[in-house]
Formats: sequence, structure tokens, C-alpha cells
Amino acid sequence: MHTARLLRPLAVAASVAALAMFAVSPSGATAAPSPQQGKVVVHPLEVAPGAGTTGGTVDSNNWAGYVALPAHPSASFRFVKSTFTVPSVNCGSTDSFSSHWVGLDGDGTGTVEQAGVESDCNGSTPAYSAWWETYPGNAVQTAFTLNAGDAVVASVYFNAASGSHHDMYNLVLDDVTSGQSFNLWEPCGGSSCKNGSAEIISESPSDDTGILPLADYGIMNYVNIGVTDKSGQRGGITSSNWKEDKIIQVGTSGHTLATPGSLFGSQAFSNTWENSS
Repeated sequence: MHTARLLRPLAVAASVAALAMFAVSPSGATAAPSPQQGKVVVHPLEVAPGAGTTGGTVDSNNWAGYVALPAHPSASFRFVKSTFTVPSVNCGSTDSFSSHWVGLDGDGTGTVEQAGVESDCNGSTPAYSAWWETYPGNAVQTAFTLNAGDAVVASVYFNAASGSHHDMYNLVLDDVTSGQSFNLWEPCGGSSCKNGSAEIISESPSDDTGILPLADYGIMNYVNIGVTDKSGQRGGITSSNWKEDKIIQVGTSGHTLATPGSLFGSQAFSNTWENSS
């Protein structure tokens, strides 16, 4: 148990200020490690070989968290957001990585549009950064460094309206603690994007060799989750207008790497790290 960094699950209505009260003490930011094999990317969902869906639960080799999925084939999503703190990582002697983000697409599609943070280990030194990605068109694009314990609000919005930014994605992350932010409009990273899912995820990113070791982030809390579908219907991860999956991250031998807890009012949950690989 990660008693030194234990964060209790927060109530659904928790504000940014309340969230910050539960944050770990900030620590100095350093540059994230750069794998020699190539650029770090955050992938669409990789379902574990042989895994199926049982009661809305899916085993994945790279994701842990929750995904909202259309209830009907013609449905899709246009907005997702969440508030969270940058998790502190417990580093050993080797490089390890963890990405924490909100996004559209990625579950059953070959594209994903994301805004989030990384909590990595450069050997024994922690490194924290804010980033965005429109996979597969871009690898992870680092926007700025930040600190463990910073309260952030991240969102992704798809603009289907005609005019400026038509068919583009508004990727936003505000570091409420430091005042840093990014607010970008980016096109789909592939030939087309379906907006087929909305998700809040903690992930092991990848490089050219495959999925990287998962940094020990302890417990990661997501609160104030909001989802909007293309018809303008709003809800949390759960809604009468769509369905949801719980995603458990597992290693190649099937052992658990990270698992989400129960949903609180459909708008909050915690991911818990268990193993690096």
C-alpha cells in the first residue's frame, strides 16, 4: 500500500480548491526521460490478448480507467473533461512512465485526441509535464513542465459547426496551481476521426519497442468528470444516453498493473497502481 502518498477518493462535487487540499506536496519538475528507441506515444486502447468484455469490464495492456461508448451505432461524442492532481511518482533506479489524460476516440478506433499530464521517472528522479496528442498524426507534444500536486483541469472538444475551427479539436489544460496552460485547435491526426468514445485514462505510454514500464503513481483521483454527446446530451461516465466500460490494465502474463475503483455518482473515480510491467 502506498501509505505515504495515499489519496482518498473525492466526492463528485469536489471543486478545484478542494481537490488541491488532498494533493501531495509539490516537488521540483525536471525534464522527462527520453527513450533511446524513439518518441513516446500514447496509443488507442490495446485489449489484452484473449480478453473479452464481461459485464462492461475490459482487460487492457496499456489503459486503466473508464470509457463512455455510444449506445447506438450512429451516436458519437463531442466533449470530455475532468479535474485531477498531478500524481507523485515513487521512482526506483530505472526509467518508467505514466500518462494521465482525457480524450475522444481510441476505444475501437485508430485515432485518439488527448490532453493530459505525464508523471515519469528518469531513473530515480521524478519528472512531470503537461502534453497533448492527436494520434497517429503526432507523438506526445510536451507543452510545459509542472509539479506533483498541481491541480489541473483538462478537456477535449470537437467542433462540428461550420466556420472557424470546423472539424477541429480544442485541446485544453489549465494548471490551476501554477497558472500555466495550453489551449490549442488541432485537426484529426488520421484520415478521419469518428469520436467513437470519451475516456478518462491512466496509461503506460509506448515507444518504438512497445509498451513502456508503468511508473508507480500510487493512487490517481479524477473528479468533476463531464461528457457530452454529439446531440448535446450531458452526463458523466454513466448516462442513460450511452454505455460505459471499466478498463483494467494488465501485464503480458495477465497480472494486474493498475485498476480503477468504483464510480462516485458517475463523475469521480480513482485509479490504483499495482505493478510496473
